[in-house]
Amino acid sequence: MQIVQDFFISTFNNPIWATLLISVLPIFELRGAIPFGMSSALWGAKALNIGTSFLVGFLGSSAVVPIIALVFKPILNYLKQTKIFKKFANKLENKIAVKGCKIASKNSTLKKMLGIILFVGVPLPLTGVYTGTMIAVLIGLKFKDVLISVLLGNLLAGVIIAIFSSISSNASTIILLTFAIVVIFIFTISSIKFFVGLNKNKKDKQNV
Repeated sequence: MQIVQDFFISTFNNPIWATLLISVLPIFELRGAIPFGMSSALWGAKALNIGTSFLVGFLGSSAVVPIIALVFKPILNYLKQTKIFKKFANKLENKIAVKGCKIASKNSTLKKMLGIILFVGVPLPLTGVYTGTMIAVLIGLKFKDVLISVLLGNLLAGVIIAIFSSISSNASTIILLTFAIVVIFIFTISSIKFFVGLNKNKKDKQNV
């Protein structure tokens, strides 16, 4: 365990900056950053307390929300007009639309915002601020409504993760490992589906 601690301390030096970096990464975000910063297995005596880890994780993950809210739709529309990325852009839009179909069916803006809050507030991979912001934009919420709903959802997720990470001295490490395993599993399944799709397309072209 000391080897692991020495590695992280020598590599990142400061757990605050390392936690901030983790918090802005897609999938990991705040839900991975909080237990990462609090993990004594990684940082030893330098591990962050619950307040600092929560604050750094929340600020880092929240900082990307206005950026995504502003650039996602224009970039998506541009990609849909290109030959190379048109298929990818349409597939991405469809996937996000499927995730947000129940939220989009709500009649009022307030109900849509509540749906986004609950979606982002569930501390699981792929339900964070990146996906939540893209869904909020696609269902037509105004910029300020996107910010309010996603940030409140992010706050809720952060509180839940922080509470569970502070249950015991090893809780944050267990949550971090569980989260990492889930992320690896999702990445593996996605990669398999991607390569299977490529092979299928090649065979279809050859048959034609």
